[in-house]
Amino acid sequence: GQFGTYWQRPGRTLRDLRLIEDPESKVVKYIIHLQQNESTSNHIVENIAIIALLFKVSGFKEIETQGNILYWIMKKNVAAIKKVQKVEPIYSLDNLLKVLENQAQKIDEISENALMGCIIVSTMIFSVLRLAEVMRASAVQAEYSSWMIDTSIWKGDDGGVIVHFRKCKHRYTSSVFWLSTWINKCRSRLIQNNLWYLTKTHKPATVNQGSKAVHEIMKLVNIDLSYTVTSIRSSSITKQIAIGATKQQVNRFTRHKKGPATVARFYNKNTNDELRERLATFKRKSLINKKVNS
Repeated sequence: GQFGTYWQRPGRTLRDLRLIEDPESKVVKYIIHLQQNESTSNHIVENIAIIALLFKVSGFKEIETQGNILYWIMKKNVAAIKKVQKVEPIYSLDNLLKVLENQAQKIDEISENALMGCIIVSTMIFSVLRLAEVMRASAVQAEYSSWMIDTSIWKGDDGGVIVHFRKCKHRYTSSVFWLSTWINKCRSRLIQNNLWYLTKTHKPATVNQGSKAVHEIMKLVNIDLSYTVTSIRSSSITKQIAIGATKQQVNRFTRHKKGPATVARFYNKNTNDELRERLATFKRKSLINKKVNS
């Protein structure tokens, strides 16, 4: 991950973590590194949670944060996240869907970053995965030109999750269209942990790069920069409720409860498809027919 790249850059290995005498100072330096690279508060908090677990696995006791430098640095970032979650209103999901459809009409003209942003947006809308979960996903093409993305969930359910995207009538907003377009441009993206490979940097995009790509798409809708990427999940859930999805359907779609998640994974394989079709529906103007790569 991102910390692994940062840590191993001076020639160290992850095994060297066991030799650290003062893990707190290393974490503080890494936070400063993230801040210098303009990482969001949400990104910093998620990273530090993962690193704390990494240190714990390496044999350290849980890093103490009360009453020291690390505590005060993290306090600011945690407070920023709580503030956003408390006051952030939910915008209309249809605005993002319209942008996806418009971008699809000029697919050969948009940049690699914009293309990545569109794919992440579509994936988050129709899977309600978190950004970090999307960024560590791998993709596999399945039958009937469908796609499955496989990722790990580090919040709530400790297991992995496989989301199956199938073709739907709203082609240009569907994850199948965007994943197909992205991977057809570079087949090496099918390699495990290489889905977000960028041809300009010759390495997979980081979570921070993914976040910036998504904000680039959100900007096209004139969505204020104060909105977090997480707001896409909130807007998707809000629309699910607005279009009449039952509590059971929402729980199954969002994997908010372990029971419905188990049912969705092992039994009702097609139950989310109908809800995805309804999510993708919005009032469309007639579109000019244009040849688009599938």
